[in-house]
Amino acid sequence: MDSQRNRTIFAITNSEEEQLLEIAGSGTKTSYKAQAILYAARGTDFPVVLPALASGGDNWYSSFKGGQDRISALYPNPTQNNVSFSHHLQTGETGTLQIFSLMGKEMGNYVFIGESSQNVDISNFQTGLYFCVFSVNGTVFRNSKLSVIK
Repeated sequence: MDSQRNRTIFAITNSEEEQLLEIAGSGTKTSYKAQAILYAARGTDFPVVLPALASGGDNWYSSFKGGQDRISALYPNPTQNNVSFSHHLQTGETGTLQIFSLMGKEMGNYVFIGESSQNVDISNFQTGLYFCVFSVNGTVFRNSKLSVIK
């Protein structure tokens, strides 16, 4: 019995694989877990069917709330004088980027809306490491670090 508990997903039996395939095709919430196991264990691919957008449009960036691709990472990083990021916010959403020094001093606060790319002038920043906080409608979305090299 102990050997059964210490197995990896690569050691699934043929009957277990058949059961997982049946569950994977069921269309239930559990089916996605079975698909993930089969993909990891056997490399089995499953088609993804995306639901129709409620808005009738084709903008998936703004349709998936909370997706990390809604606000890109800062680039280039490290940087010297400018840093950029792109954002894909829904109508009515407001984003902010706050940049703090290691001592906690706010070095900049930048507001953005909609879908665009932003270029932030940091030419007055000294060489060092800075903490960045992206928020959407006041809720922290992502924390990151920014290296400035002069």
